[in-house]
Amino acid sequence: MAKAAAEAVEDSMAEESCAEEWERAYEICRNEIYDCNNPGITGGYQDVENCTRGLVSERCGGNKVEY
Repeated sequence: MAKAAAEAVEDSMAEESCAEEWERAYEICRNEIYDCNNPGITGGYQDVENCTRGLVSERCGGNKVEY
């Protein structure tokens, strides 16, 4: 029972962490696309959706990374 509770807490923390990653990525992309500051940060994308996937970890649903 304690193991299941620990896993539930870990899952909840991971969800919060992912939500924070997405929120921060949206903020960065909106600012960079609006200001046209740095196409390297946006991956050259001019839309927020594509830009954010490059700034979020694969674990949280961002672009897959090949090592």
